[in-house]
Amino acid sequence: MFHQGVWNSCLYTVTEPDKARAVFVLARKDCPPVRLPEYVANIGRVFFSHQTYSGTALEMRKGHISLTPYSVVEQLIARGEVELV
Repeated sequence: MFHQGVWNSCLYTVTEPDKARAVFVLARKDCPPVRLPEYVANIGRVFFSHQTYSGTALEMRKGHISLTPYSVVEQLIARGEVELV
């Protein structure tokens, strides 16, 4: 997967995150449910059964770490409800 960025001398600066890439996030507080793309919900039911699923929604409780596409948690990150780990 590629993301937009700028080459500056020997450093590569990311100017925009790859929103399709999965990231680990830590819930800093109980979060409202977020919609998961169907393929992620199906994988999650198999591998991450400790998390609470309601259809294709993920509910993250304070202190839980989740692996999900950046696009799913983008607004939670912006509001400080979750942080990247």
